[in-house]
Amino acid sequence: MLRPSRRTFLAGLAAAGTVGAVSGCLGGGGRVQWAADIGPAGPVHPRREADEPQNDSSPIYVGTDGSLHALLDGESVWTYEEFDGVVAHRPVYGEDGLYVSPRGSGVHAVDTEGARRWIFDRTETGTPYPHGDYVYAYGGGTLSILNREDGSVSETVETDIEGTASVTVDSRRVYLTTQNQVVALDHDTHERRWTHEIRPGTEKVRSFEGVILSSAEIGGIADVGSLSGNVDWSGRYPVSTPTYYIGHQRAYVTERERPVVASVDREGNRAWQTTLENVADPTQLSRPAPGPESVYVLDRGADRLYAVSRSDGTPEWSGGIDASVRGYPAVGLTSVYVPTESGVVALGT
Repeated sequence: MLRPSRRTFLAGLAAAGTVGAVSGCLGGGGRVQWAADIGPAGPVHPRREADEPQNDSSPIYVGTDGSLHALLDGESVWTYEEFDGVVAHRPVYGEDGLYVSPRGSGVHAVDTEGARRWIFDRTETGTPYPHGDYVYAYGGGTLSILNREDGSVSETVETDIEGTASVTVDSRRVYLTTQNQVVALDHDTHERRWTHEIRPGTEKVRSFEGVILSSAEIGGIADVGSLSGNVDWSGRYPVSTPTYYIGHQRAYVTERERPVVASVDREGNRAWQTTLENVADPTQLSRPAPGPESVYVLDRGADRLYAVSRSDGTPEWSGGIDASVRGYPAVGLTSVYVPTESGVVALGT
């Protein structure tokens, strides 16, 4: 699946103030480990967050049109097929199993053996979020708070927010992320506390003390206080959805106007930035996927995967993929997973 090619970058390291051409060798990274032809794949959940010392011996989870798959070494462990519609989001993993919201099919709770636990039968909701004893889901102007055990409705909250929204929850706020805004509700009263306009199609993520997002109001990355909604710091370049690496308290972004991937520290300063070579359209760069040693970025316009050092942005390797890539990569301990129009490709890190 990986097309052999000259693997080079043009690297710009902001911290060092230098720009130079760098060549990378494939080595162990970038070699195809397996490919699973399951049809057009959505974002992958690798059963490993970047800071958890797990391994790649557990299945990964990925949604397609009408199916949720558990894959191990490219082979199917199980397939759940009790819905119609595409799973456009990364499956949400919890200790009690997985939660998905296929388009037009409500919320499905599935255990880790692939059996249905329950279904919340609603026409359309955004990405659900399990928190404590409840699962939160939003669609059609209603926030539905479901009992985690059986999916029954515990409470509903009517709002003036149209369409669907992805939900995230912490002890103080419930966040609704729509196509173009983040709305923060009070956790207990569900009253709206603040709203922030975001770049269309991006998402907010947790940050150092609040949330980080790609701000349409400011035009670049912004760190927003979770309680006040005030901007603590911001950057000037339009960026993708940021990715936050908890253990090292760094955020990673790709820019929309330049072919740049960058690391941002907790004060909003760029620890490093690297310019990727041969990127024709920077808007086709995926959000970054940080792993234990490297950060990975897909160029969806050229079907190419880039790897740079997580610590300082040094280019490591890049390679073309013999399939039309989708979404953004996900990282395990020894593998990076790329969703494609054909399924999922696993490459060595």
